[in-house]
Amino acid sequence: MAVVQRSRKQRLFLFIEEYSAAIEQFLKDGNAVNTPLFNLSSSIKGVFHGEEESFDPSQHSVRINISAWTRLRQVAPQIRTERVQGASPQPDPLYLDDLGSGTRNEELTPGNIAQLKGSRLKFNTGDPQQGIFLIAADGTPYRAEVVSRNKPAQLDFLVPDLPQEDY
Repeated sequence: MAVVQRSRKQRLFLFIEEYSAAIEQFLKDGNAVNTPLFNLSSSIKGVFHGEEESFDPSQHSVRINISAWTRLRQVAPQIRTERVQGASPQPDPLYLDDLGSGTRNEELTPGNIAQLKGSRLKFNTGDPQQGIFLIAADGTPYRAEVVSRNKPAQLDFLVPDLPQEDY
């Protein structure tokens, strides 16, 4: 019989996993969980119209309530704070489909539609500093003037006629 030696980190992970599973089961059984760190309980959100009405998932939902308890409340005043500059959300393009050539991230066909997919792509069409810009190899920006879809996850635009070069 082989004895499995686990590192302290592995033992801690297993303990936390078993502890978490026990808490989940307690909640599933309808119990509240009170520890020195937190209190957990469940409740139902929604309105019941009369004593005879039963739980209806289309009108009611089960919520998990959590609140800090003794030890966590004592930690809050001890937390060191520091003011930091928040990150500005930036567009995150994933890929560009050229519907004229049927290619992805390769070429753009002037006079055809292109689709840019990603996240945080939507922009203010009234602001000339915002939009879809094709930047020539020499640094010259060309703005796509016709945008048919301006959504957070997708921009559809007409590829402008541009001088033949790399963008």
